[in-house]
Amino acid sequence: MELTYTELDDRVNHLARELIARGVGPESNVAVFMSRSVDMLIAVYAVLAAGGAYVPLDPEHPVDRTEYVLQAAAPVLVLTTVGERSTVSDSIPTVLVDDIDLSTHAGTAITDATAYHRCVRRTPPT
Repeated sequence: MELTYTELDDRVNHLARELIARGVGPESNVAVFMSRSVDMLIAVYAVLAAGGAYVPLDPEHPVDRTEYVLQAAAPVLVLTTVGERSTVSDSIPTVLVDDIDLSTHAGTAITDATAYHRCVRRTPPT
């Protein structure tokens, strides 16, 4: 798959706004359970744009290892794909990045994530 930088930026911003709507922000861990692909790159950048931290998980690793990392990191949600979904725990909310409708979110740059979460969490500005 090939994307221009504009298309990449647009997809990242759409997904980042979805993540913000689901509560991702500063001090939020988001697991990225995906094989290396363009979708994985978009997911990682979207987590960062939303203000969160990503926890990389390799679908090729043993299930026990994945479960241990998920328990230790306590992510607010898991980003994965339809094909890799079956090996992710049902105990954590999951977003299927290749099957979600992001058309309701703007593709413009995320500039308000920090202010949004400060307002919601009532954290004083630094």
